Amino acid sequence: MSATANAPGATGNRERYLGLLVLGQSNAGCHGPTPGNCADPRCAVVFENRRQLIADPLPGTTGSGGSIWPRVAARLMASGAVDRFTVRLAAIAGARMADLAPGGQFHPMVASVLAHAANGDVPVTHVLIHQGEADTRFNTAGAAYRASFLALEKAIRDRGIEAPVILCRASWRFGVRNPEVHAMQTELGAGPGRIAGPDTDLLENDMRVDGTHFSEAGQDAFAARLVETCLPLIPMRGAGPETPARARR
Repeated sequence: MSATANAPGATGNRERYLGLLVLGQSNAGCHGPTPGNCADPRCAVVFENRRQLIADPLPGTTGSGGSIWPRVAARLMASGAVDRFTVRLAAIAGARMADLAPGGQFHPMVASVLAHAANGDVPVTHVLIHQGEADTRFNTAGAAYRASFLALEKAIRDRGIEAPVILCRASWRFGVRNPEVHAMQTELGAGPGRIAGPDTDLLENDMRVDGTHFSEAGQDAFAARLVETCLPLIPMRGAGPETPARARR
């Protein structure tokens, strides 16, 4: 751990800041082939409101391998468009959307991450959800997926977290997609307070190590697409007051 990683400071005027709160499954966690790290002190993973450098495996995730987050951090910093980046995670292998929502088996972990985000001093500018592979496994219907997503979104809002939700499209599992889930993710991502995220179902078996989890090439591709999504959301320096969406206190 590094006590100096991403030291707190004003995230208002003129600082170009991205603070992600990530909810999802194994491909948002540490199930890639090779652990990575980002030694840039402007980037940090936040867990229970403690900051540390982004070095896999990351707290708040399952898996002991690599994640996309060192890649995302490096790309953001290389863009020259971001001054500081933080990420919080609740990324759990095998989690259906219903498992993340209130009443689900993994919601206590989600609730803990939400509570720390709501009560801490590290702003959340966007919530990112990358999830759906388990719903392919269990053949979840689109309507059921929608109900669970809306319940999860309500739990986020009930904590006072007003940040927009970036909803990825993800259902690829062992070469099979769930068309109902994918279509519902597309529909929900176009709703108010939401942003359509990358469609990782476009990353097929040549980007996976086992038909589901991303290979290094797959993680690179996901990271690149996510950064492309996020960069236009970051205020330009000198464009006026910058007030990232954050948890109310």
